[in-house]
Amino acid sequence: LDGFRPTWTRYFAGFPTGYTALLGGLTESGRSAVNVLSFLCLDAYQSVQLPQPNLGVRTNALIDTPFLLKTAETIRLGTGIPQIFNDEVVVPAFLNRGVSLEDARDYAVVGCVELSIPGRTYGLHDIAMFNLLKVMEISLYENEGNDTLTYEALLAHIRAKISHYITLMVEGSNICDIGHRDWAPVPLLSSFISDCLEKGRDITDGGAEKGRDITDAAARAITFRAYRASVSPT
Repeated sequence: LDGFRPTWTRYFAGFPTGYTALLGGLTESGRSAVNVLSFLCLDAYQSVQLPQPNLGVRTNALIDTPFLLKTAETIRLGTGIPQIFNDEVVVPAFLNRGVSLEDARDYAVVGCVELSIPGRTYGLHDIAMFNLLKVMEISLYENEGNDTLTYEALLAHIRAKISHYITLMVEGSNICDIGHRDWAPVPLLSSFISDCLEKGRDITDGGAEKGRDITDAAARAITFRAYRASVSPT
């Protein structure tokens, strides 16, 4: 294996760490959380430009202009860092799911873009990837030779297929959750999560205050483009 290492490490040096450091955002009381360290982190990244850990910036209506400009300056380097997360969208989304305002303002990011409440939630992030383009392909295949197919009819067919496969995806994800609960408990992690000790339950067994699995929809842009190109509107 050692003899091959110089070759294969050029093509794959391992998976990224998946950790994300967030800058900016809001305090629990709703004030801007930008501070001196926020600027120092961006300065450090501009100097070193390491691809890991991920670096993100939470923006909102209260963000200071100097920090916003510093963020734009960093993005201009062209490395894809920092990622941008919009508090004006994310916080209301958490509120819609029953999360308290204080906790919603304190959200963090797991991995690339998956959202979570630190110390209070559990979820298998990226438990499934939903390929929208494959659904589009199946819909077109099932309507092959249908010369009367309209824009609206194709859209309805795609929606029905999405609903069908999402149902299957949820069933499969639930099986994964059961497997983690029964065969892969994480007592050390559970000891850092609110409610697990009080309930006497592992985080994989509903011990956390909040629990959710996260799926990603892949190929959204190309699916929309293919859809528009497939059938002319009636």
